[in-house]
Amino acid sequence: MCAVTLEVNLVSNSMEWILDTGATRHFYANKDLMHDFEDAPDGEHVYMGNATTAGVMGKGKTLLKFTSEKSLCLNNVLYVPFLRRNLVSSSLLDIAGFEVNKKVGKIVILRNGVFVGKGYRSGGSLF
Repeated sequence: MCAVTLEVNLVSNSMEWILDTGATRHFYANKDLMHDFEDAPDGEHVYMGNATTAGVMGKGKTLLKFTSEKSLCLNNVLYVPFLRRNLVSSSLLDIAGFEVNKKVGKIVILRNGVFVGKGYRSGGSLF
């Protein structure tokens, strides 16, 4: 099974995240909000959904902040300034032991049955 999301609108808020069921990594387009940043080796790139590639400029950690005032630290987030969206990989959340429940117009993230945070639909995308 494969899920693909296509969109053409731009991020108006560089702190917004999109939950991506097809992403194999977490991606961020704003280096200023990352910490423990390391430059990427020259030539490192990722394959995009439209069959092109984009250069990875580095990797680091960033905080995923929820409206509940809780936050989740994401590790090994790739900095790809070409992207128009900050992407959270639902697969990596699952591997890390998080449960992502999709409800009408929102998602709820739990770990070991304990509430971690929630996000809402914004402009057709969740988070």
